[in-house]
Amino acid sequence: MSFEILLEKEPPDHFGVQALRGFIRLGDQEECFFAPISFWGRQEYLSSWYSLICFGLEGRTRSVLVTSMLDPEFANFLMVWVLYFVEESVHIQNNVVFTNDVVPGFNVDDVNSYFGAREVVNEDGDRIYEWVVPLSDVLSLKEKLNAEINI
Repeated sequence: MSFEILLEKEPPDHFGVQALRGFIRLGDQEECFFAPISFWGRQEYLSSWYSLICFGLEGRTRSVLVTSMLDPEFANFLMVWVLYFVEESVHIQNNVVFTNDVVPGFNVDDVNSYFGAREVVNEDGDRIYEWVVPLSDVLSLKEKLNAEINI
């Protein structure tokens, strides 16, 4: 599988914050992240990813996978991976949601609405880095997440 997102089950102490170590695999690259568990637990992350992947697949639009969920009332930003569905490929970009920029207020159940269509160039004219994986890999991840949340 060239695309996978995983969360360990036991939290190490990361800079004094309880967080689960996570990994996102994109082709032959792997990125590590820490998912704080003060607001969401492991099950909430996995369930959110599953639901939003299903949403993106149904509309062939996008799925916003939150990898750093803190209490939106107090958080300044959230780290996310955005999956853009383009025919038989999925373009994946790492991004940030600045909760202060969301009007009238941040709602985690509506996280997909905070991103529009896929952009390939930023406001400075620089190319936005993204990974491309086959749609079949996202479908496999969806089934894996479904099995894990229904254990």
